[in-house]
Formats: sequence, structure tokens, C-alpha cells
Amino acid sequence: MSISRARSSERAGCRAIVWCVVLFTSLSVSASIVLWETKLDATGDSIGAKRAVTQGVIVALAVIGLACAWATRAGDPGVVTPSAEDDDAARVVERLDETIAREVEKETNAVNAVESYTERLRACIRRAVSEDAEASALGMDKEFDGTWTKLGAGEGARRVKFCGTCKVWRPPASTHCSSCDVCVRRFDHHCGVLGNCIGEYNHRWFVGLLASSAAMGALIFVVSAYTLAKISKNEWRSSAYPYMLLACTCAGLHVLGLIAFAWMHVGLFVFDVTTKHVVTRPRGTSILDVRREYSSNASCYGRCCAVPFRLKSAAMREFRSRRPRASEAC
Repeated sequence: MSISRARSSERAGCRAIVWCVVLFTSLSVSASIVLWETKLDATGDSIGAKRAVTQGVIVALAVIGLACAWATRAGDPGVVTPSAEDDDAARVVERLDETIAREVEKETNAVNAVESYTERLRACIRRAVSEDAEASALGMDKEFDGTWTKLGAGEGARRVKFCGTCKVWRPPASTHCSSCDVCVRRFDHHCGVLGNCIGEYNHRWFVGLLASSAAMGALIFVVSAYTLAKISKNEWRSSAYPYMLLACTCAGLHVLGLIAFAWMHVGLFVFDVTTKHVVTRPRGTSILDVRREYSSNASCYGRCCAVPFRLKSAAMREFRSRRPRASEAC
């Protein structure tokens, strides 16, 4: 099976699972609200206004969650589009790689070659960079994994990496997504359920989706638990009780998982770090250490309201116009 077909199958499976969960929970919620309303009407409970407000809040949270899900799925996560500087860098990298390959082969075939391959390679890299005016001006170097880097802007800045697949200089905290085959600014993770990367431009929508879903689940759990409490012991064997118990159980599990996940991402967003930074941090390193190293120094307001929004399709069209041979995985 090809990689593209495997990715398509994985996404289809994830989406099928999430839609089953959404449908199952929605049916339970509907049963909870309808039966709760019926029960209150039968007992003459005088909280019709509260009931209407509660149902309205649940519907509003559901609409907000769906809107955030659409914005997360269809919005640009922060695709790094090539610039003229990247085009120049791609030519420099190609020229350096060709020069280094010739020099390494020449050194390897030399009769008096006594150095190790790594030492010969490092010597060829340094010589090729020093002899190339553009590469020398950028302070370029090649890491052991084959990634080209250049000096970052400002004193003490981290070195900027060059993506050999997208042929762009990756901004700080950016990562190449193997699923979408593009580099994403402040890459958090690739969400297989939504079929999009979570990055700098759509992380706010992802957090909104989790927060609204968690709040809706908590409210549904309260509604279901209240309905169960209103059912008298003599009515526990009635047809309504199994639906109430099912709704309460589903809502409880829904709440536990979503609140934990939402709380984690809200914390990451507030501290201005990503899931990738937390997962890959060295042992013994705290979240504050990660924040000091990778924080963009932008406020929560700036990351929520000052981030541009555009469709991912527009970003991908711009990317492919500059890199026509790039994969069309997403």
C-alpha cells in the first residue's frame, strides 16, 4: 500500500471513529433533554425558564464547537510558503551539495586518505562553505543528520534550519509535517481526526473546540444527573431510566477525557509552548525551561486576535505555485 493510500485510510478511520462518538453522544444528549423536559412537565416543576436557558447554552456551545472545528480543519495552520530568499537558498544548497559530493569522492579515492569519513566530510563542508560567498555570508553549516543551517537573527539566536523537502528556511519552532508534506509554523501536532496540522495560525481554534466541547459535556452531565435524581425509586424500572443512565455515563466519560485534554492545551497555549516541545524536551526539563527556550514572546491576546486567518487551500495553492513538485498529501 502506498504512503498516500495509507494516510487516507488512517484519516478515514479516525474520522469514522469520531463521528460515531459524536453521533452516540448526541443521541444520548437528545434523549436526556427530551426526557428531562417530559419529566419536569409531568411533575409540574416550575423551572421552564431555566430549562430553556440550559438547552440554549448547550446548543450554543455545540455551534461554537462546530465553528471552531471547521476553522481548525479548513484554516491555514501556518504553512511556511517559499520566498525569494528561500529560492536563493535552495540554489546555494544544491550547489554546496554538488561541491561536497565531488570533494568527498576525491578525498576518498586519495591514496593518502588516513582520516575517517566523518572527518573528511566535515573538512569538505567547511571548505565548500568558505569558498562560496553566499553560504559564507549566511554562516551556513551542515548538521550530522544532513540538515543545512544558518545563523539566526540577533545575538544568541538559535540556528535556522533549511528544509530539504520544502526548500525553505524554517522559522523558529517550525517543523515539517510528514502527513501534509509541508513545514508548519510553531507546529504542535498533526490531528488525524480533523485531518489538519495544529500550528501557529489555528491553535486558537483547536483550543476553542476543546474548551467548548468540555463545557458542553460538563453541562450535559449535570442535566443527565439531575434527571436521574428526579426519577423516584418506583420509576427506576421504567423505560426512561436506561436512557438517563446511558446519557449520564456517556457524558461523564466525555467530560473526563475532554476536560483533561482541554486543560492541557489551554495550559500549553497560555505558556506559549507546543505539544512537540513538551514531548521532546530533555529529561529533567520543566515546562518553564521549555517556555524560556521556545516562547515567541507574544501575548495571549496577540496569539488569539492578531493572527491572520485564511483557508488552508489558499496557502497550499501559494505553496505549490512556488514548489510545483511538492506532495499534495493534504
